[in-house]
Amino acid sequence: VLDIGRHSVAAGSTGIIAAALEGSVRHAAVRRQGGALLGEHQLIQRLITRMAVDLRAARALCRDAGALKDAGDPATLMATCAAKYFASTAAMRAATDAVQIHGAVGCSDGHPANRLFRDAKIMEIIEGSSQIQEILIAQHALTAAGAGRPRTPEGGAS
Repeated sequence: VLDIGRHSVAAGSTGIIAAALEGSVRHAAVRRQGGALLGEHQLIQRLITRMAVDLRAARALCRDAGALKDAGDPATLMATCAAKYFASTAAMRAATDAVQIHGAVGCSDGHPANRLFRDAKIMEIIEGSSQIQEILIAQHALTAAGAGRPRTPEGGAS
């Protein structure tokens, strides 16, 4: 059941990235600062680049997890964890950057960047927090490498 919920969160997070990118690009194309369009500033270009690349990666991870789910492949569980983790953390980055690009107005109640920021934070928490996803992904990687489950300092399995 968590697998389906996590996939939904990953897809929703991907939508947040897309909305942050679209709003940021639109704003950067018309807002002037220091005599130049925001989009002409290298820092803004860097933020937009990161959003664009994160969007492509999140879409690919969601697509891969969905294909594994459709095929009934047990690898879907880890693929979904990875998609949820990446997409939700990338959504938070994109929303934070969208607020930065929009400036103080982006923090205003009712502004789309403000809503995206709030929604992105929720995505990092629901269906297993980002920290839980990190643990699951690390344990899977360790097991796949033959290391088994990590041991606690007392010597037991964690």
